[in-house]
Amino acid sequence: MLRRWRWVWFGSVAVLTLMLLLGLSQNLVNLYTQILTVAGATVANGLLGLLLLVMLGLVLTVGRIVWLAGRPARPGPKRPSSPPSDVQQHLEQIAQQLAQIEDQVTRQYLEAQYQELLAQQNRQPLRLVILGTASTGKTSLVNTLLGRIAGEVAPTLGTTQTVQVYGFRIKGVPRRLELMDTPGLQEGSVAGASREQEAIAWAQKGDLVIWVADNDLRQSEITVLVQLRQLGKRVVLALNKTDLYLPADQEVLLAQIRQRLQGWLAPEDVVPIAAAPPPVTLETGEPYQPPVNIEPLLQRVAAILQTEGEQLIAENLLLQCRQLGAEAQAIVERQRRRQAEAIVERFQWIGAGVVWLTPLPGVDLLAQAAVQAQMVVELGQVYGCRLSLEQGRELALSLAKTLTALGVARGIASLVSRTLKTTVAGYVFTSAVQSVSAAYLTRVAGLSFITYFRQNQSWGEGGMAAVVRQQWEQEKETLPRWVQMAWQRLQAGQAGRRP
Repeated sequence: MLRRWRWVWFGSVAVLTLMLLLGLSQNLVNLYTQILTVAGATVANGLLGLLLLVMLGLVLTVGRIVWLAGRPARPGPKRPSSPPSDVQQHLEQIAQQLAQIEDQVTRQYLEAQYQELLAQQNRQPLRLVILGTASTGKTSLVNTLLGRIAGEVAPTLGTTQTVQVYGFRIKGVPRRLELMDTPGLQEGSVAGASREQEAIAWAQKGDLVIWVADNDLRQSEITVLVQLRQLGKRVVLALNKTDLYLPADQEVLLAQIRQRLQGWLAPEDVVPIAAAPPPVTLETGEPYQPPVNIEPLLQRVAAILQTEGEQLIAENLLLQCRQLGAEAQAIVERQRRRQAEAIVERFQWIGAGVVWLTPLPGVDLLAQAAVQAQMVVELGQVYGCRLSLEQGRELALSLAKTLTALGVARGIASLVSRTLKTTVAGYVFTSAVQSVSAAYLTRVAGLSFITYFRQNQSWGEGGMAAVVRQQWEQEKETLPRWVQMAWQRLQAGQAGRRP
């Protein structure tokens, strides 16, 4: 679309320029004739040359402007990323998050991972993780790469039970390598499912994943592979056991796999190999050992590690920092939520008690406003936001106005009244409705403020009204049961105050 409009614009400019040139040419001829008659040929020719030079300059200037405007914009220089500084920033954030975790066991578990990340900042080896479904020849590939029998090879599923790590070198790659042989995916057993999760977890920690397949990919394999790519993992797919295919069939299979992974893997990252071809018997009866062929994989891995190795390490460390940070943040959020809900629970009963003990109109409202202001201040402290009591009062007042404008306050009072009318009578009924309604209003307000503080003191796109409305709709279904519990609590509190 942009290209079409650009050509329309070019055409319009060209037509306009041509019309101007034609008009100028005609005027120039008339002017030349007049000067020739009055001043002679010498003066007329000199002025004509000068005017032609001016017109030529104008044409070149217009042409230059049109060319610059129509030329595709060159991409600006890429802003150099600095993974080490990003990693350091994430590590500092993680340290702050870990300090907030109260559960000692959880904190120690995450601190162990944090210390591992600190140690990885100076890590030397590149981690290559061999991944794939069971019996595709992963361990055979490892043995061939190492040039020795490092792992057990068998036709049964689940031969590799745990992750095995081996030191390794590739010519042309200065860093040492750690080659990790993982259990096979999709073994179809409970133990196999556990081993699969372990294998995927190691793949997420690896710098480069070598996915080993021996046939066309199933959707379940593509799903895992795509998930790794979405995490930013670098993946090379090795199509193993190509000695079992005719050359034409091998090319068709490679094309199919590349087509399935289009957009996720580059065609050159799908390579054919034969890690451990079995011996065959020729028609003559003589045994024949097909040659091993892993050179395409070695060449591709070497090319990636030579050009991207340092970046892969930095990005992998950054990914692990983000994952650990997200895990720690989730724990902190759950901890804050528990603390915040406990504050709301406490202040809703304080609000109910205040109204129950101060039945005078106006006095109870002032007391309830003070209660909610203090609740807001304490909720802010849970989420690291320091508010004065005056700021808490302003926020509580704004929310109270919203509750009234939306009809939430009236709706709560009506539902509480209908729920209590069968069990409470007389003056006590009116006082009970007011007290329980005040408690529930405080609850809705408190839960709304939790959302506000969780969102970094923001009500979101819909504003305060949207948060309050959503909170009211979520809590409304449980109101009758909550009212009965609140009335029982009020009665127990009243009985406790009797001499």
